[in-house]
Amino acid sequence: MTVCLAVSLASCNGTTDTNANTSNNTSINTKSDTSMVGAVQTPQLSDSTTRSTEHLNKSLKASQKLVSLTATFHTTDNDKDWTTQIGSTVRLNGHVVGEIFCCSADRKDDHYDDNTDSPPIYLNISEHPTKDELNGSIYEITAMEVKGGTDEWHFDARLNAKFDDGSQRNWTFLKQSLHSKSGSREGIKFDLYKNHD
Repeated sequence: MTVCLAVSLASCNGTTDTNANTSNNTSINTKSDTSMVGAVQTPQLSDSTTRSTEHLNKSLKASQKLVSLTATFHTTDNDKDWTTQIGSTVRLNGHVVGEIFCCSADRKDDHYDDNTDSPPIYLNISEHPTKDELNGSIYEITAMEVKGGTDEWHFDARLNAKFDDGSQRNWTFLKQSLHSKSGSREGIKFDLYKNHD
């Protein structure tokens, strides 16, 4: 049995009829066109479009600039006196990124009783590193008595960073303590790269 492809049917029949070839080719083309009706075509991106998309993605990642730093404290089993001033500072390569000294002016609100949470404390931002750059920074918490006397404070510390692309990063430092006295600021430091959640 001889098997012939449609495109060479005329040759198999022993004829060189041009019309037969044309007829067969037309039939093949018509069938092919009909089979494509309703098919979903996937557009192919040009090299320039692909490069532009990659550049946009890199630009979005590069724009992850710091916009805010927020500190919070959960006092555990030893309260903070209202006269104890808290310092919260983030430094990168020796430069202050964000800093605040607070929480020693109000006899009621600035006393952190046992098993209570502080309100959010917003650091003043002076630099805007990227999320990746912030990995190399140091967070320091300090305490000092501003009215005389001494104080011992036990707490869990949390730090939140927000970036201009809407992303966030959080750090938690459990079971910390500071002993403060008048005229002397005691501090503890944390490597944000090693400790982030």
